[in-house]
Amino acid sequence: MHVLFGPNGAGKTTFLKVISTSMKPHKGAIVFKGKDVFTLLYEFRCVLGFLSHDLSLYNNLTAQENLQFWSELYEVKDWELRIEEVLQLVGLKDSTDKFVRQFSRGMKQRLAIARSMLHFPEVILWDEPYTGIDITTTQIINQIMNRMKNEGALIIFSTHDVSAGYALADTIHVLDRGKIVASRKKSSLSYDELQDILFGL
Repeated sequence: MHVLFGPNGAGKTTFLKVISTSMKPHKGAIVFKGKDVFTLLYEFRCVLGFLSHDLSLYNNLTAQENLQFWSELYEVKDWELRIEEVLQLVGLKDSTDKFVRQFSRGMKQRLAIARSMLHFPEVILWDEPYTGIDITTTQIINQIMNRMKNEGALIIFSTHDVSAGYALADTIHVLDRGKIVASRKKSSLSYDELQDILFGL
């Protein structure tokens, strides 16, 4: 699991948008399974689960209807069962028929995470998944990430929550002013050392 740290404006969101193919890089390449992702956009996006600051939810639809819409776009087989499964995973099973406009920020975050998991993605890109959530939602997100990691997904996410990010990380990347200024395996970087790097930016 790869975790991105850095101050506001460091380039974390831009970095994730480039990997997600929402933005094209000025130079360099994003390679997936030996190929440049911009040469196989459809194939790559079919295996990508992306969570951005814009949660891309429809407030006047229910949780069920939101996920049904995305299931059709991703051509999810047995979508009714899959929707039930992901809503259970994110703790929203009892809110299936509620309109999203009635949801708290944390509930919307969980629903957006459910949406990003619908199609069994191989690559997970989450931009600040802990934004505006309580400790219960934090625990749910952590459980989901560990589960998907164990199922073989590649997970990259950004966070300002140094403690939560460090706990989950296998590899740590620190960005500043659009550049990666540190990239280390967690086994070779203590929590205190990471804090020293971040405080020095």
